[in-house]
Formats: sequence, structure tokens, C-alpha cells
Amino acid sequence: MAKILLLQSYLDVPNRVAEGMIYLFSEKLGLSKGFSYKTIERGYDRESVDEILDMVFNLTNEPVRELERVFSVDGSGTPTSVKLNYNADRQRQNKKHSKSAAKDDTAEVAKDDWPQSTYEKHDYVYKEAVIGVKYKLFAGWKSTTDRTIGETSMFPEVFAHAIENHPNMEKMLGDGIFATIPIC
Repeated sequence: MAKILLLQSYLDVPNRVAEGMIYLFSEKLGLSKGFSYKTIERGYDRESVDEILDMVFNLTNEPVRELERVFSVDGSGTPTSVKLNYNADRQRQNKKHSKSAAKDDTAEVAKDDWPQSTYEKHDYVYKEAVIGVKYKLFAGWKSTTDRTIGETSMFPEVFAHAIENHPNMEKMLGDGIFATIPIC
């Protein structure tokens, strides 16, 4: 499963195309049987697959471990349907927040949550990543479908993952949300 997920990611193909890749590359990948695109879709739900992918992720950072010093952090969301647009939903959310903040001078900084759509239960895969500025490799990341977990909540775990891969980190760049007192 991990081999197919890596191939799928490398070739940037959807699940149904990845299913065809199983038959095309089964000998080279050492696969003895095929499986459906639905199995590929659920591949990330397997703990053993996640462990393998985490190991590959960490090994990918090895060659630049001592060379990368400056990193950037940000969060985003990827819709689980073509009917959704993260940026449009985020703008609607920010517009609502700015209207309520204008009415109340004591309004807090934006809530630590992601935009919500009424479309379906798992409307987005929310993610946060730390990426090296020079070599452009992910140093730390986390994703979730839980819309109640926001960027600032995920930051400590993502930052710890990045430090694990790059203990000599010198700078972390980020947008305004990462300049809040809890993050600092």
C-alpha cells in the first residue's frame, strides 16, 4: 500500500489511475496482488502504512539535515470535493469575523478553527506544514479532517516534527497567525 501511495503521489494521479498503476508496475514494485481504488483511498487509514510513510518522510530530510536553516510554516485546507473551495470559504469566514469585530471593540483574535462548509462531514483535509526555504522539503507536517483543530493548535506538533528532522533550525517564517503570543 505504501509503495502505491508513494507512486501515486510522485506521478500526481487520482486513485483510479493509481489502481491501474498496480497492474503496470506490480513486478517492479514487488506486488503479488492488486486492489481497488477504494482500498487506495483508505490507505492512509492504516497505522502500518503511516509508519512507513513517516519513515520515508524522515529519510527524505537526511541529506539536507545540516544544510537547511530557514523554514516557513503555514496551514491550509484541501477540499474533499470539487464543489468546495477552501480559499472562498476562508474569505467568507474572515468577512464574518471582521463584521463581528467591528461591532465589538473587545473582540479576540480570530478563532483557532478552519472554515466550515455545510456540504459533508469531512469537507476538507486541513493541514499544516513546515518547509525548508532553500531545499523546499517538508520538515514537519500534520493533517486532519477535524475542523475544530486549527493552525495554532497543530503548530507545536508540527514544529516538534521539524526540529526532530532539523535540530539546527535558525529561523521560522510564518504569517500573522504564527506571531500570536501562544505560538511565540
